[in-house]
Formats: sequence, structure tokens, C-alpha cells
Amino acid sequence: MPDISREDPADPVGPAGGIPGGRPPGPAQYRERLRVPVAWWLLAVPTVLVLGGEFYEVLSSPWPPVIIACLAAGCAALLYSLGRAQLEVRDGTLTAGGTMLPLAAVSQVIPLDERQSARMRGPRSDPAAYLYSRPYLKQSVYLALDDPRVPYWLIGTRHPAQLAAALERWCGGPAQGDDMPAEGLTGDLGEKPVR
Repeated sequence: MPDISREDPADPVGPAGGIPGGRPPGPAQYRERLRVPVAWWLLAVPTVLVLGGEFYEVLSSPWPPVIIACLAAGCAALLYSLGRAQLEVRDGTLTAGGTMLPLAAVSQVIPLDERQSARMRGPRSDPAAYLYSRPYLKQSVYLALDDPRVPYWLIGTRHPAQLAAALERWCGGPAQGDDMPAEGLTGDLGEKPVR
């Protein structure tokens, strides 16, 4: 993946920490916290108990409870850190995690359904693209850029239509809607030739 946190003024991708032009930040037009589903937390409990219970067979007391406590803490820290991810649209800038994208560099915004998102994360992906998602997010928004170094961003979200609408307020034209057929992807989303 290319270094997307350069401070190059011509680079449409920059680090978090400031608004282009030095203005104070205004209110967020869209904000989404990408929390881990409750089912993942519930599945963590038996996983920790089963893995930790294996140590009762090979170690004597007090080590198995200590290991179970460490496994539980590690699992909780991992799930908590995954759930801290956040998307925000504010003052013409999309912030995904700690990376900012000035929306003036975006030429096209397309909300993708589950099938289209899976294709863009897999067989149709471009190694130069920027992907910000979580494994539990099935839908996403495709942002085509006017930059050959980073051709597009693919942002995982639970609400692709709302995110696309917020992005379009800053980018200009209307978002490509849900009426687009799953096979009807055009431009950079089209079929890649087999090499």
C-alpha cells in the first residue's frame, strides 16, 4: 500500500490533524462509529473459556486462571480497538480512522451493496487503492479520485447511502444510487483483464 500520510500539498490524501486552509472545524455533516457487533463480544466469552480451559490440563494452579484472565483482557482489547474506528465528513474532508481526504479530489461517489463491496475488496481490487473497513462491515462506498497514485478509496460502512449523500454535498454531482445493477459497475469498477 502506498504511503498515504504524506504532507505533499499536491497529494489528495493527507494526515489527520488539520483542516485545509487552516479554518477551525465546523460541525460534522456525517459521523459513524464502526463498533464491533455484540455477537463478536458474545463469541469471545466461550472462545476464551475453551482456550484457557486447555491450560488446566497441563499447568497447576494458579496459572490457568491467570492465563484465562490474560486471554480475556487481550480479546477485549482487540475488540475494543476494532470498535474505535470512526468515519466523519466535516468541512469538505472525509476522515477515515486517522487519514483525511479532501473531497475536492473526489470525482465520483458510489454506494456499494454487499456483493459489489466483496468484489472491490477481492478480485477487482487495486493494490494502490486505499481501503478502510472492518471484517464485519459488508457494505461500502467507492470514491474515485483524480490521482493516479491512489486511484480510489473504498470505505466500509453500515450506511452507504447516507455516507454517499453526505460526501456528495461536498463533491458536487449526485451519488450513483441503488438503482445501479450489481453487474453495471463502470469505469474503474469494471472487469480487470486476466494476466
